[in-house]
Amino acid sequence: MQRSVDPTGHGLFAIRPVRKGEIIGRFGGRLVSADSIDAYVAKVGKFGHQAHPRWYVCPENADEISRIGAINHSCEPTVGLSDALTLVAMQHIVAIKEGPVELLITQ
Repeated sequence: MQRSVDPTGHGLFAIRPVRKGEIIGRFGGRLVSADSIDAYVAKVGKFGHQAHPRWYVCPENADEISRIGAINHSCEPTVGLSDALTLVAMQHIVAIKEGPVELLITQ
């Protein structure tokens, strides 16, 4: 995977073919309670992943987001969740020579 080169600096892209069902990655970071998520978003941004009704898994800070990237929402996703934290390819993803293919996930 490759971090985005778009102006926002957020997003992940396939730089090689990815088989359907292949693990793309796992969410990790600090746990933020649902009661505290608004304060986190105000400080860091809207980058947390709700892994449980009462808990979000969030990057520690904005520097971490810049370093590892983020996954964008799509109504036609290429990546989904196999459990609360594991990202998998929902279809075969072909990286093209002209540039990387953006990985999108549904919320």
